[in-house]
Amino acid sequence: MTLTADSTSPAADHQSEELQVKTSSSAILRFVLLLVFSEVIVSQSIVKTLPGFPGDLPFKLETGYVAVGERDEVQLFYYFVESERNPTDDPLMLWLAGGPGCSALRAFFYEIGPFTFNYENSGGNQPTMELNPYSWTKIANIIFIDQPVGTGFSYANTSEAYLSSDTISATQTYEFLRKWLVDHPKFLNNPLYICGISYIGMVVPIIVEEIYNGNEAGNEPQMNIKGYMLGNPLTDKNRDVNSRIQYAHRVTLLSDELYKSTKANCHGEYVDVDPNNGLCTSDLQDVEKCIEKINLPQILEPLCDTSHVNLSLLRWDRSSLEENSMDPLWSLPLLPEPGCRDFIYNYATMWANDRAVQKALHIREGTITEWLHCNHSIEYSFGRSATNAYTFNVPNTVGYHRNLTNKNCRALIFSGDLDMRVPHLATEKWIKSLNLTVESGWKPWFVNNQVAGYTVSYTHNDDYSLTYATVKGAGHTSPEHKPSECLAMWLVDHPKFLNNPLYICGISYIGMVVPIIVEEIYNGNEAGNEPQMNIKGYMLGNPLTDKNRDVNSRIQYAHRVTLLSDELYKSTKANCHGEYVDVDPNNGLCTSDLQDVEKCIEKINLPQILEPLCDTSHVNLSLLRWDRSSLEENSMDPLWSLPLLPEPGCRDFIYNYATMWANDRAVQKALHIREGTITEWLHCNHSIEYSFGRSATNAYTFNVPNTVGYHRNLTNKNCRALIFSGDLDMRVPHLATEKWIKSLNLTVESGWQPWFVNNQVAGYTVSYTHNDDYSLTYATVKGAGHTSPEHKPSECLAMVDRWFAHYPLWFLSVRRRLIRATVLCRHITHQEVFVALEGLQHSLLNRCGMLNKESKKMFQLELYRG
Repeated sequence: MTLTADSTSPAADHQSEELQVKTSSSAILRFVLLLVFSEVIVSQSIVKTLPGFPGDLPFKLETGYVAVGERDEVQLFYYFVESERNPTDDPLMLWLAGGPGCSALRAFFYEIGPFTFNYENSGGNQPTMELNPYSWTKIANIIFIDQPVGTGFSYANTSEAYLSSDTISATQTYEFLRKWLVDHPKFLNNPLYICGISYIGMVVPIIVEEIYNGNEAGNEPQMNIKGYMLGNPLTDKNRDVNSRIQYAHRVTLLSDELYKSTKANCHGEYVDVDPNNGLCTSDLQDVEKCIEKINLPQILEPLCDTSHVNLSLLRWDRSSLEENSMDPLWSLPLLPEPGCRDFIYNYATMWANDRAVQKALHIREGTITEWLHCNHSIEYSFGRSATNAYTFNVPNTVGYHRNLTNKNCRALIFSGDLDMRVPHLATEKWIKSLNLTVESGWKPWFVNNQVAGYTVSYTHNDDYSLTYATVKGAGHTSPEHKPSECLAMWLVDHPKFLNNPLYICGISYIGMVVPIIVEEIYNGNEAGNEPQMNIKGYMLGNPLTDKNRDVNSRIQYAHRVTLLSDELYKSTKANCHGEYVDVDPNNGLCTSDLQDVEKCIEKINLPQILEPLCDTSHVNLSLLRWDRSSLEENSMDPLWSLPLLPEPGCRDFIYNYATMWANDRAVQKALHIREGTITEWLHCNHSIEYSFGRSATNAYTFNVPNTVGYHRNLTNKNCRALIFSGDLDMRVPHLATEKWIKSLNLTVESGWQPWFVNNQVAGYTVSYTHNDDYSLTYATVKGAGHTSPEHKPSECLAMVDRWFAHYPLWFLSVRRRLIRATVLCRHITHQEVFVALEGLQHSLLNRCGMLNKESKKMFQLELYRG
């Protein structure tokens, strides 16, 4: 790879040649990158305890500084919290606060971070903290950064370095991220998202574009950028503020008459107003009277009576919920009740200015005089082009958003619908100006079965997608007002699937795992875990369920399919007392019979008894153990070239095609496989594979003997189950599956009967119910083995299609019969016919009174047919 120092790197002064590196070793990569950045200073410390929280932190918190700028004179402070779920695979999120000049602790304590303050139990000068149940760190690695310089605990070594701007802030943040990733190479492959709220909408799109451009230019490290997320983002300073008049009218803060007059007299322009337009000016004064006592960041919350609050509809000021800060360090007993949101931010001020806290956070002594929630010397107010320390040099970022539509990128934009700081109307307007294709139209999204807001999704050129969502009842900082909803919004990385019926499915050994997963989902929903999953049930094919009994049933199955004589079966059953697994070694008669049984079946292909047993060195079938020859668990070790492969008539060999394909570098690149993460793709990893009687391998413990109890627990849930068995499978014979199903003592809803595909018997089915809410459908698949969808694809597709649609499997050519029935009775709808097919035939027939006797008989035959 080629490493090139960019213009922001101090190494650019003395490095004139590109460094050539021909190794993928992360250690060497890190060393070379440190050479490129030359004077990079990245300091980091692990924080194990914090004042105000009892005991050790239950998550990994790291704090530190990253030096950026032409001479590393700017020291940006950060808090990094590793994901509490899976740090290796979960996304890496860079979170930036707005203002500009508002500290990362704003998000850390009040929005998406791991802590919140316990207002009831805080007292004196020491706020107490408690864990935030809706922290986004539960599912993402998050870097909270104090930026730009002069924010929070970030500082500069020279007075000149304190000067910043929108573009400088973006460039320095990009530099920060590059250096941070060099110092934390294990997160280089995590999906990366750049996120924030409020004014940061003027900076994040620039950062994201810099990352994509840097990747394309070959800058190292290459970042696994996936997209960005912005909440209530300032995007077009004039138009965002201009939209407040329309929003105020929509939420009934302005009368129809005043709105119409203002709109007409001001020609829809309420920002750049002609001072000679007296009618417009007069109307705007009346507007101001209507809204001056409204809390713009959340119009339904009280406006706090503090000296620094100076709300105005037509300017951006410090009273924004995100940008508010109280200057006096009052002791906590003097603070008002936290019902007024502005005051609760003082808890962070008290906490962060405590010397013990700063010591715990490893703050460099003497680098700041006082921690401020928001640094007003660099804060934006509408119409302001610059302060002494910051230049607001980006008027709008719509162009950056438009550029990103040509990247392989995902965007999530959300707006609290009670925010008048940046009204959702303005956000929706610039999104529409991008001229994207609507993928999924405007509709509600839900949390806990309640409308959480409304959403619409867009696409462009297949690679770009944008999801826009309103957050119902939220203001300018949506995660603060609606934490559970916003966590669900982020957690569901594809929010359009949140309400889809969810089924957990699999085949073979996964029968030992799926019931546990399903029970965890139901229990999690009942406990209020987010996101609430729309779990409907589960589906299992030829599932291993009770390891001993499933294997034990093979003797009976072998007899049923005439692999054993009546005499040998009766003798074995009698001598072994029906137990063929835990055999008494002193029982010579049983042992002798089992040896004879083995001779009868050792050359039979257990996963599909009618298919040939492939002659490969690693195939070692045995009736009484679970081994690698299972159709689902088979793998060929040698990577033979395809011309040397036998004809695909022997199923074992055709799996080599997948092995050849998946180990092809071009394939892995197309699949976006992380380079260097595996040495070889294996069809099945035998180091963790199950064999009967095995309790563990070096890497996997088989600690669940059977899952019948989990199935029984699920009968008390609002749940549907489909269990199917290939009738030619002796790996997990259908007899064993039918036996544990019967042990659940369910009520038979529809007795044993054939089900059809293309007018041919596809198998047999029986359905059960329990307490009205639970149903289980069991089906055999005629002619199929251990992996039924592989052997009988059309039949299995028909089976799951009918089951998902809540139709009995025994429907015979449903669509054809539907057409016939509706032809006979045209004024009955398709839906009514389906209802009839589910058991309400008589009421439907009464609707067809106009038919003559013969037609009515034909109609009834069509409904009952099959």
